[in-house]
Amino acid sequence: MKEDLKERKGAGILSNQLTATTGSDGQVVIEGDKNRVKLGHKSGPHTFKFKLDDNTSPPLNVRFSSLGALVGEICPTGPGDNTGQIKDVKIEDKKAEFTDTNEGDPVTFAYAWFFACDDPSQTPTFDPIVDNGGNRSFL
Repeated sequence: MKEDLKERKGAGILSNQLTATTGSDGQVVIEGDKNRVKLGHKSGPHTFKFKLDDNTSPPLNVRFSSLGALVGEICPTGPGDNTGQIKDVKIEDKKAEFTDTNEGDPVTFAYAWFFACDDPSQTPTFDPIVDNGGNRSFL
């Protein structure tokens, strides 16, 4: 996503390469760009696309499992969406995407990708924040 707090003014696609590694404590860590994304007022929908490289050792077959989104800056702890902004969620093992409609009043929300792996005791996540500009006219 590499937006580095810049405001996105036009609809588009934001891509993010994620990498799963094994930390020194044996836990799976998901690394990627977590810079806050700001979508401009009336900038339309934006599609967020993610790819995952699994570099865990030993290999744990880390894969996308589900998506959660929650209004505010506290990251969701489970799947689901209370923002009304998320649609077209697609999950395919090492690829995932969703569309942020960026409709209605401006809203900030946190989202989290949840991952599964061959070690069921591990539940890695990746959890950035989006500032939606919305599309309501202000009088």
